[in-house]
Amino acid sequence: MKLSYSLAIQNNTNELLTVEICQAIRGTWSGATIPKFGDSVSKQGSALWSMAGENQIMGSMTLGTTKGYISFYWDLSIYQPLAQEVSVPVSLHATSELNRSDFQFPVLIFTLYPEDRSPIHADYGSSVEADRHVVKKVNCSRIA
Repeated sequence: MKLSYSLAIQNNTNELLTVEICQAIRGTWSGATIPKFGDSVSKQGSALWSMAGENQIMGSMTLGTTKGYISFYWDLSIYQPLAQEVSVPVSLHATSELNRSDFQFPVLIFTLYPEDRSPIHADYGSSVEADRHVVKKVNCSRIA
């Protein structure tokens, strides 16, 4: 079965995000724009990319900021629930959501916030601090 998903990065920070690494592990990048080293997501801006594959789409992306690196990993399959992980610098917060309101065009949305303005999502997901001075790993999701 052919899968097609969009990946959206919503940057609600005053950080310029720069693509350092982007990998399509299973499936391929598709659409008009394909992420590449040096691409950026502007302050308070967003970016949208698409992936397609047979039965499974898996990828990762690392973005650079002045506060450190942000890493995203996702694994979307017709056989398994969504698997994902986000690592962010301590001063930032991330949420993720798989929006399937339009079944033909699902979107995986990663949203970044400054730590002091992050929304509270106590009803789903988890957050684990690995080292207060290095990185915070977040594994949270909501399916709409």
